[in-house]
Amino acid sequence: MRNGKAAGAISKKIREARCPRSAAVIVAGGSGVRFGSDKLMADLDGLPVLVRTLSAFENTELVREIVVVSRSDALEQVRGLCEAHCLTKVTAV
Repeated sequence: MRNGKAAGAISKKIREARCPRSAAVIVAGGSGVRFGSDKLMADLDGLPVLVRTLSAFENTELVREIVVVSRSDALEQVRGLCEAHCLTKVTAV
């Protein structure tokens, strides 16, 4: 069993070397003036655009952490969306 644990540890190191720790910084601070409304919260096939964007990064093994930069007046709303949609890689808003 001891060799199995060692092999598992080596395998994990190989996976980590192939897929280094990386983060995505999503800049979501626009006001949507030209768009006419808050485009981050605009519905896109049943989900807000921001949730669709974050989900793409959430669902890839290449990204291990997501940081969202947003307007101060939207921080709570963005945090709420992340919680409601179980976006667990989002570590900071």
